[in-house]
Amino acid sequence: MIKRIIALIFLCLCLPVICSADGWFYSASGGTETIGYETVGSSSGNPSTGLIYISALDTPVNSGIFGVINIYISCSSATADLEVGIYAGTTPATAVPVGYKTFTDIGTLSGGWHSFSVLDQSWSATVGTSYWLGYCTNAGTSLTIWYDSANSGDTNYKSKTFGNAWPDPLGEVTALSTLRSMYATINH
Repeated sequence: MIKRIIALIFLCLCLPVICSADGWFYSASGGTETIGYETVGSSSGNPSTGLIYISALDTPVNSGIFGVINIYISCSSATADLEVGIYAGTTPATAVPVGYKTFTDIGTLSGGWHSFSVLDQSWSATVGTSYWLGYCTNAGTSLTIWYDSANSGDTNYKSKTFGNAWPDPLGEVTALSTLRSMYATINH
């Protein structure tokens, strides 16, 4: 009996887990979690330059550090630049930037999931916080992103000059009825 109690204590200390509302178990330490829209959209289009597009992510079940932003895109210009960023807040109007990063000369990309590492930025993710994933590009029609129809406000946009600081807070936005094919990975 004592051996069983010691084994149970060992398991509780060494293998902590969290049971989420969806019934899945997630490791409380060590591992990754994805939040966002991991589906390839049935439509595609070219984002306008001079705009930041921001889509709702999920609320993470684990705290950690954002590692990779994945976006389903294609690009026909080797010299296109892309900015990605993450906001924290329950609504776009009050959301504040967790961070943003510029990727220069992203290259010619065929349509598919493309990863942009932000691990070096130490952007923190906290349980119970709502996040928004955004992008801005100077590529014009050479960049294509995939999306699906969704609820109004699942994706929003706002004027932003490429290369300038991201708005803090995001402030007033215009709602779209789409959801961009993009998600973030959290390392915990």
